[in-house]
This record gives sequence, C-alpha cells and structure tokens, in this order.
Amino acid sequence: MHIRIEEVLNHFAKYRQELREAVAGVPAKDQAVQPAPESWSVAGVLEHVALVETAAAGLLKAKISEGRKAGVGPETETSAVVNPRQVAKVQDRSYRIAAGEASQPKSNLDPTAALEASERAYDAVRSVVLDADGLALGEISAPHRVFGSLNLYEWITFLGSHESRHAAQIREIGAALAGGGGG
Repeated sequence: MHIRIEEVLNHFAKYRQELREAVAGVPAKDQAVQPAPESWSVAGVLEHVALVETAAAGLLKAKISEGRKAGVGPETETSAVVNPRQVAKVQDRSYRIAAGEASQPKSNLDPTAALEASERAYDAVRSVVLDADGLALGEISAPHRVFGSLNLYEWITFLGSHESRHAAQIREIGAALAGGGGG
C-alpha cells in the first residue's frame, strides 16, 4: 500500500474508532432521543454520517475514474498529506456548519440500523480508496460545499475529521441526555 493511502486510511480508521466509542458511551435506550427539538439524536448523527460518506464514496469513485481516463499517473510523492490545520478546522465544533439538504437525516432509522448504515458507508469509502492505491490522488480534486476545492487526499482526510466532529457531537448528546436534557 502506498504510504499516502496508508496515512489517510489510518486517519479515517482512527476517527471511525472514535465515533464507535462515542456511540458506545451513550446508553442504547437514549440513542434515538433528541436532546432538544431542533437537534439530532445519536441515530440521526449516524444517519448523517452515512449519507455524507455514501455520497463521498460515489464522488471519489467518479473522480478517480475521470482521473484515470485523463491520464493521472502513479503516485511518486511520499510526503505527508494529512494537514493538521484542516483536521482542526473540521473538528472545531464552535465553527458551525449546517448540513446540506442531501445530508440531513430523514428516515428516522433506529440506532442499530443507523450504525449499520454508517459502517456500510465507511466500508464503501475504504473500498474506493483501496482501489485507487498507487494513483496520484493529489492531482485529482472535487469541490466541497463548505471547504472549496479539495484534492482526493484532502477529501479522505475531511471524512475522518468529519467523523471526529460528529463523535464530539454524540458525546455532547450523551452528556445532555444524562443531565436531563432529553426524553
């Protein structure tokens, strides 16, 4: 595996584990409870993550295919691609980011189904990235509605950081519910 693919997949895996641990920290009976009328439940957060990652897997796959057709070659760089400033910006929950319409939870999945959907989406992203191992993903870019044009390494980094952002949100939900802020 190319060192850059390994780096971004390790980043993604690290924050998937953080997300799983955050979910496990909220009692199962509370995972479908919204701590406030306009907020998401743990299940809603997981559905959002699944929607974002499913869409991202499709975007990455399409952009990788376009890149291959355009003649993007093998990766020759070995420098680090995870930018700590980008990670910190995405993780910063004081920086409000409203989810787009397409990534708003809608189906009222139960917590188990929402977690399963998020795991399938995570696996789909990993599969697409592994299929592109060795390709110069820094030469392929796609727009992000908030962060502008990102190369594909930055996209994968964003997805891991996005999971960390929502792990923090899930911990906040758990704390609010434990403090009597919900159902």
